[in-house]
Amino acid sequence: GGHNVLAGLFAALPDDAVEVVGFVGGTEGLTGGHAVELTRADVDLYMNAGGFDLLGRSVDRLRSADDMEAALATCRAQRLDGLLVVGGTRSSTDAAYLSEYFVENGCATSVVGVPVAIDGSLKGPFVETTVGFDTACRVKAQIVGNTATDGASAKKYYYFMRLMGQAPSHMTLEVALQTKSNLVILGEEVREHAMTLRDIVREVADLVCARARLGKNYGTVLVPEGLVSFIPELRLLIEELNRGAAGAGAAAHDTAALRAGLSSWSAALLGSLPPFTQAQLLMERGSDGKIQLSQVETERMLAHFVEEELERRKALGQYGGKFSVVCSFLGYQARGSAPSPFDAAYAYNLGAAAAAIVASGRTGYLATVHGLKFDADEWTVGGVPFTALMSVSPAPAAEDGRLPSGQARPAVQPSGVDLHGEPYAALARSRLALGAGDLYENPGPLQFRRGAAPPTGPATLQLEDHTYLDEVEALRKALADIKEACRPGVPASLLHIATKSLSTLTDVLSTVHRGQTAAPHAHFGQSRLGGGLMGTLAPPSASS
Repeated sequence: GGHNVLAGLFAALPDDAVEVVGFVGGTEGLTGGHAVELTRADVDLYMNAGGFDLLGRSVDRLRSADDMEAALATCRAQRLDGLLVVGGTRSSTDAAYLSEYFVENGCATSVVGVPVAIDGSLKGPFVETTVGFDTACRVKAQIVGNTATDGASAKKYYYFMRLMGQAPSHMTLEVALQTKSNLVILGEEVREHAMTLRDIVREVADLVCARARLGKNYGTVLVPEGLVSFIPELRLLIEELNRGAAGAGAAAHDTAALRAGLSSWSAALLGSLPPFTQAQLLMERGSDGKIQLSQVETERMLAHFVEEELERRKALGQYGGKFSVVCSFLGYQARGSAPSPFDAAYAYNLGAAAAAIVASGRTGYLATVHGLKFDADEWTVGGVPFTALMSVSPAPAAEDGRLPSGQARPAVQPSGVDLHGEPYAALARSRLALGAGDLYENPGPLQFRRGAAPPTGPATLQLEDHTYLDEVEALRKALADIKEACRPGVPASLLHIATKSLSTLTDVLSTVHRGQTAAPHAHFGQSRLGGGLMGTLAPPSASS
């Protein structure tokens, strides 16, 4: 849906006299000054098209002072009124610091973010979902649905499927709700219950045994890409390997040296893993020297240990079924898909919202749309300051950097699955039935119809309660009513009641606030970034 952000931007421009330029290759184009002029005709050709090949993208970040200065020089050279940064949590963090840097150095270019990320990790009270999440989940749900249906037809295979999501498990939960797979393991569950690898293997083996007793030697199991980073003992191993690689420099691929640098506990754990998992943990590294979790075949490792556990149980007479497993990774197949009607309309409205924020002269904002679970004519567009989304991670990574004061650098943090939310509760309620039955659902391919209103978005979005902003508005109204009722001249008894009631309320709020464990939000200077825009913009037609 990234191209529709541009379409919405052009739709909101007053006329063709406004020049729009795009930076080729994402941040590389921005820092390198590689800009091309975009016209309505260019954007019309790519509207409703998948991917982002009109301009391209990159995974590089704006980290150093040189990067910031290069971006500032480019914006000044292009005489930009506004800079739109399209992406997820990392891009939004970069945009927040870039907006501050521009203000501090007298650059008039407004910096505005647009939430686009297929993993759905940029999520919270102000951001209901990201562009691309619905599309990616629907494409992968069709593949999972096809596979589960095939399994129920052949009745002889277990399908272990790993889905994209290195930190949060949003995509795995969404696809599970759409397809009704037999077993779903979420990283957030593993962390919450401190589940070990042995615990997970036993849970999967229990499912296989239970289905075998029903005469069913087949099923579908879903796990998130980043599951290994949630398993306590594997997380420790990965941290040690990453530290060893960082200290080894050019010798980071010296597997013998990496093994030698491990603690005795981690060395023993590594040696107990299948040879292919050991090789992937030792050899597969990204440009930052860290293990690439997408290359670690977690589903294959689980299948290996589940098969061993089933053989043990069979020897004890506790299992008499058959276990044949097919493993697969659903990673980037959906990245270039044509956007779903929901994502197409959502991206279009975000582009228009971003244009309005720039026109208002504000900077340091993320464009938002509220009310996405309702019909498009009930959507409300606006913007939220990046600072309202930023916090310090409880365990900040070294590459996140620190502020000049020495404090850990605040960032827009990925939001994990809420284990107290209704989407997870819906999955939990159905687990017994899903494990025993064949209740598979296949959502089928994406459907496109000219002129049709966009359908509902993700299943998780429909189940969630996005009333945060409504409650903020209700609170503002209540405070205004109190102010009006307690104007000078009111009876002393009424004033006394109001004072005592508000005093009690503030005491309760202070106690609750102190008891919260959430990290404090960052404050970059409210006077620079201005007030909120939520609810002040009218959305363009979703069917345009």
